[in-house]
Amino acid sequence: MSYRRVHAVLISIAAVLGGSSALSRTRNSKYAGFARKIAAIFAKKFHRYVSAIYYLVFFVTFIYWAIQTYDLRGAVFYSLHGRLVLLTIPFSLVGVVSGIPMLSGESNLRLVHWVSNVTAYLLFLITMILGVLRVLG
Repeated sequence: MSYRRVHAVLISIAAVLGGSSALSRTRNSKYAGFARKIAAIFAKKFHRYVSAIYYLVFFVTFIYWAIQTYDLRGAVFYSLHGRLVLLTIPFSLVGVVSGIPMLSGESNLRLVHWVSNVTAYLLFLITMILGVLRVLG
């Protein structure tokens, strides 16, 4: 039971960081419009750092979950929850890789970066819901 608590804390931290990253990305978009009213704390630098921390926590959480699940069950991707986590990984990696050139101002990957990150985060949230349902049911 303690492994689930650690996993729940890690995944909750990742969810808050990912949401903060998405909020700061929305504020700093050239198409933001109304989102410019979002607090100034969510500036571009904030987005860079929070995104990096989010992905670090996300991947640590994934590795921790995979090891613990394999130890307890002898398999990792035996459920829809596990398969969606697996599907989240490539989108996350594309998001990270496409974000690196943007640190130096290149913008030709902005759409790829945005789509992959939004997809990864939505899949992540769905896996969280499925994980809670697995624990409760």
